[in-house]
Amino acid sequence: MQPPKSAPPVWLPWLSRLVLRLGVGRSTAVLTAVAWAGAVAVSQLAISLIGQGDRVLAALFSSICCLVITPVLGYACMRLVRHLDIEHGQMRRLATRDGLTGLFNRRHFLDLLEREWSRAQRYDTAAAMLLLDVDHFKNINDQFGHLCGDAMLRAVAEALLDILRQPECWPALAARSSSSSCRRPIRWAPLTWQNGCATASSVSRSTGTAGRSV
Repeated sequence: MQPPKSAPPVWLPWLSRLVLRLGVGRSTAVLTAVAWAGAVAVSQLAISLIGQGDRVLAALFSSICCLVITPVLGYACMRLVRHLDIEHGQMRRLATRDGLTGLFNRRHFLDLLEREWSRAQRYDTAAAMLLLDVDHFKNINDQFGHLCGDAMLRAVAEALLDILRQPECWPALAARSSSSSCRRPIRWAPLTWQNGCATASSVSRSTGTAGRSV
C-alpha cells in the first residue's frame, strides 16, 4: 500500500517563484525588508496595546535584531529553496525521460497521451499518433555490438527530435515506449494534436527521409 501523497506548503511555490525570478540575493533582500517592516509594526502595536514604552527605542531594537538575524537565516533559506528546485527538476527529468535517448519514457508518455486525447475529445480537435520501429536492430547489436546499437538509437532520437522542432510538425512530442532488451527493441511514438492528421503526415514524410539518412 502506497503512503498518501503529502501536499507541499502553500507558501513554498510562491517562494520558489520568487527565488527563480529574483535570484537568491535579491530574494533575501525582499524577505529582510518584509521582516523588518513586520517587526517594527509589531513593536509599535505592542506598545499601543500595553499603553507605555518608548516607541523609538522599540523600533530601533526590533530593526537591529531583524537586520542582523534575517539576512543570515533568509539567505540560508533561499539557498535551500533554490537547491530543492534544482533537485526537483533533476528528479522530474529522471522520472519522465529515457536515460539512453533523452525522449519521454513510456510511463510519462501514457500520461500525456491520456491528457491530450481527453483534450482532443473535449474540444473536438484532431489528434494522431505514429508508431515507429527500428528495423533489423538485433542484427546491428549482434554484428557491431551493443555500444554501436546504443549510438544508433541516440542518433535516431536526435533525428526525430529535429523533425519535431520543424514548424510544420509542431506541436508534437515523442517517447520511447520499450526497452532495448525486447525483441522489438525500440518503438517511437510521436503524438501530435492541433491539426493532428496534417502534422502526422508531415512527421511521417520527414521521418522517412531522416531514417534513410541515419
